[in-house]
Amino acid sequence: MTLTTYTPLLWLALLIPLAYFIYTSLVTRPLKKRFAANSFRILAIISVILALCHPYFSSSSKDLHVVYLVDVSQSIDLEDAKKALASIEKNIAVLKANDSYSLYMFANGVKKISPSNLSKTLNDWSTKFADDEFRSQSSIGSALEVVKMVYPANKIKKLLLFSDGVSTGDKVLSSIASLKDEQIEISFSDLQKIQRPEISVVSLKTSTPISYRGEVVRMSATVLSNYSTKAQVKFISQGVIVHTVDIALEKDKEKQINFQVTSNETTSGIWEAEIAAPKDYFPINNIARCSLIMQGEAKVLALHKTPSKLRELKKALAKQGVSMDVRGKYGLPASLQDLNEFDAIMFANIEATSLSSRQMDNVRKYVTEFGGGLIMTGSENSFGLGGYYKTPIEEVLPVTSRYEKEKEQPSLALMLIIDKSGSMGGAPIALAREASKAAVELLSSRDQVAVIAFDGNAKLVSDLTSAANKGDVLSQIDGIGAGGGTNLYPAMAMGRDMLGLASSKIKHMIVLSDGQSQGGDFEGVTSELSEMGVTVSTVSLGQGAAVDLMAAIAQIGNGRAYVTNNAEEMPRIFTKETMEASRSAIKEEPFIPIKINDSDYLQGINIDETPLLLGYVMTKLKASAQIQLLTENGDPLLASGRYGLGQSVAFTSDTTELWAGEWLEWNNFGKFWAQVIRSIVRNKSAQGFTSELLASDKEMNLQIYRSNENGTPENHISWEATLMDNNGKVQPLTIQQTGFGTYQSYFAKPKDENYTIRLHDQTNNRIKTLSQISAYPKEYLLASNKADIFDKLTPLNDQSFTEKREAIQTQESALNIFALFALISIILSTLFRRI
Repeated sequence: MTLTTYTPLLWLALLIPLAYFIYTSLVTRPLKKRFAANSFRILAIISVILALCHPYFSSSSKDLHVVYLVDVSQSIDLEDAKKALASIEKNIAVLKANDSYSLYMFANGVKKISPSNLSKTLNDWSTKFADDEFRSQSSIGSALEVVKMVYPANKIKKLLLFSDGVSTGDKVLSSIASLKDEQIEISFSDLQKIQRPEISVVSLKTSTPISYRGEVVRMSATVLSNYSTKAQVKFISQGVIVHTVDIALEKDKEKQINFQVTSNETTSGIWEAEIAAPKDYFPINNIARCSLIMQGEAKVLALHKTPSKLRELKKALAKQGVSMDVRGKYGLPASLQDLNEFDAIMFANIEATSLSSRQMDNVRKYVTEFGGGLIMTGSENSFGLGGYYKTPIEEVLPVTSRYEKEKEQPSLALMLIIDKSGSMGGAPIALAREASKAAVELLSSRDQVAVIAFDGNAKLVSDLTSAANKGDVLSQIDGIGAGGGTNLYPAMAMGRDMLGLASSKIKHMIVLSDGQSQGGDFEGVTSELSEMGVTVSTVSLGQGAAVDLMAAIAQIGNGRAYVTNNAEEMPRIFTKETMEASRSAIKEEPFIPIKINDSDYLQGINIDETPLLLGYVMTKLKASAQIQLLTENGDPLLASGRYGLGQSVAFTSDTTELWAGEWLEWNNFGKFWAQVIRSIVRNKSAQGFTSELLASDKEMNLQIYRSNENGTPENHISWEATLMDNNGKVQPLTIQQTGFGTYQSYFAKPKDENYTIRLHDQTNNRIKTLSQISAYPKEYLLASNKADIFDKLTPLNDQSFTEKREAIQTQESALNIFALFALISIILSTLFRRI
């Protein structure tokens, strides 16, 4: 025996004064009778005290309580539910005398019911259709939580679930785990989904929720039928049928129907896709909805060394509703805030050496952190040719400047002459090493490379060797340190002698210096190099460099002279020079683009009918990028990728008469570029906005938090807010400030459950839209599948379900026994006192 509580045992202390009273009692009853009466009185008190301790005995039981839980939601085939009831009745019939059961049906709630009433209910639902609110959901998790509370104590707990396993609620996994924690054995019996003829619109989506005026937007409706049939799908905007499609559906096979629309005022708002077929059981799932909001023109910043070259592109985009601001090579804004005034940036023909490291880093942040769009087109100053190799801008482009030179391309012998004088100490010499290594990395195995460093004397760092050994060359470059004077001539003479022995068809020398060199016949040595077919380019670093001398060397050597006060520009200059010297990154020959896959860029454009392009820059696609167009040689022509919050596009050919002269006359030139730009432009709607829409029975509460790019609350905003319903009716909303950066609006709950709220921050010219779109309950979604957890449950076996039972330990209360013993003891005590 075990006591539940020991506190009542304290009452046993009352036996001490009781014993004393009995001992001193003057009652004249015979001693034996008096002893018996008092003993039974004490036993009665002890029995009552023990009863108050709630005593119990441990025992075992094989008695069973079964809960039958039947899914009767709309997705269930009622004939199969009737078969489940027959199985339940058969199972009940074999229960033993001490067993018990409970029967529940569930959908949007749980109801206890008898087998006969469930049979009547299923028959009623089979013979007449009713859009029953109770059957509109399959809340399996909630039903399991309810029925686990109905089990009696001291019986084996079993639950048999009849369902299709498609839950429209949540908590299924946690509810099943909770049942197992309660030692409730669960079995599952699979019910068929509805077998009556049924069609549905599974979803309606747009290629973009927010579009620019004139943008071509793709509507995609996914439809499904549980039988093969012909059907008609309608696309509806503001109550007007815009497009109709006749289709053939195969049983249980989803079909996607696409429809394109050009964004304008009449297309903005709630869209519907509606399906109709000869036979259909539920009309509620025949319509799906989505929102499409139009905003103003996209604003693009384009950079080109010669801005007038983009005149035709700018005119073509203006006709498509895209505004383009064309600037020269130094037109990129210096601050991130100014960059954010544009929806996208296009680098059309501008070398990396025209940009500071901060500007490049701002462009990367503009894409990754602020969702901006970035486009780079092909030219002699783009990608690797423009010096973008291993720069922050290349990080957010879908292609890389790494490339493999073709076999027919002439090989290159590259000579690097690096100033290592004392004035180069610190960051300059480190960046000079980095620049030299970047140039070497771009060479192919067919090229040759040599490195000479100079101070007061010339030092051979790496003899002329095949670039296939670039690993050794790179390690030798790492050994260059600064110190000593400045004497350039011996290094150029050593380089001349080495290049004279080179077998490469193209020979190029890059000279870097930051100071004034000792005298020498620079004109003579450079002329000799030129006569040998060697081109010479120079890089003057810092204000102390011999700029005039370096410029004269580059002019005689038919190369390019660079002047920079920023050592960080050296790697970009060296990589640009390396690729420019070999010219192997450019492929100049007529070709027709080849489409690889469909995308929003190419909607409504027949690529097979595009004119010829005359050249492109060879690049390599990044692993994370997608490619839309290829050249005939298999190189990327149009590629895209997402980086952080923004997107970028690489078009390796041109947008001017250089390589795209025939494209400028092409009817779809403007449309093509407008679609490319609109597909990557930044969505300003979410920038600095946090909003929440709360609903009560009759009123809506719109709460807004507004911050700037630094996260600081924005106060005193001038708002223009409107609510537009499904029929295009517009209602103005009043917004008031309630705290630092917080705003609020109360308005009556619209009768139409489908509406869109447009918030315009007029102070900062920022827009956000909120769409409230009602959807039919998931219960009617034919595309739903059974959750995996149900396949892991024990399947029903009618015989073993009731017969297989292991005894459980139970607790039998002994309170009644002690109470009865106390009563008998009191009676006996009374008898011995009176007889």
